[in-house]
Amino acid sequence: SFDEEVRVQCTCALAGLGEAGAKYEDRIVALLEDPSPLVVAAACYSLGALAEATKTSSTTIAAQVADCIKDKHPAIRGTAVGSLGKMGEEAVARLEDITQCFNDKVGYVRAQACQAICGCGEIGQMYAGEVARLLFDEDERVKLAAVTAIPKLGQRGAAFAEETAALLEDASAEVRVAAVKAIGNMQGFEAKALLPIIQRVAEEDEQDQVRSAAEAAAASMRALEDAAE
Repeated sequence: SFDEEVRVQCTCALAGLGEAGAKYEDRIVALLEDPSPLVVAAACYSLGALAEATKTSSTTIAAQVADCIKDKHPAIRGTAVGSLGKMGEEAVARLEDITQCFNDKVGYVRAQACQAICGCGEIGQMYAGEVARLLFDEDERVKLAAVTAIPKLGQRGAAFAEETAALLEDASAEVRVAAVKAIGNMQGFEAKALLPIIQRVAEEDEQDQVRSAAEAAAASMRALEDAAE
């Protein structure tokens, strides 16, 4: 309905106002009880965005957002877990709520969980193996989320450099670009060993955007290698 759309748009607009939008946080929280799933999802998104912008998060609000992960509607579950990942220490405190979403039946929720775990610091890095498993998910959105998350998980993520490199053969050019960028952003011996493969992709991939991404990644990797000598 028009009224539903207005509530969604207004709620999302508040998310972009930072400190000014945070003044209306209580009203956004109230929308977590809205009968419309789209409004509830918008409220979850906004609460996460405001927590990220203000660098503050409330235990009470985090608990209410975490409760939304149990919702039957996947848009609400996915947005809720993505929002938790932006809540700093509260994300770490609700790690179990985030990690259970790795096994959600809906790809959007699994993808959001991959991104959320990156907001959980060193403790979140312990779940690099779970993220690596999702590199081979049947849903392309999940693959993209996982391959984007892997280099953000420190040395534990870099340990899965070879698994990430397997996506350089993926049928999707978008996935191949993401894999190239992920390897280029990794640090450690595992990633360095893949430089010849990245150079080959830069020369041989059939898509211009993949070759360009590989050229940039190879240049970055060589520069890091030179700086370490």
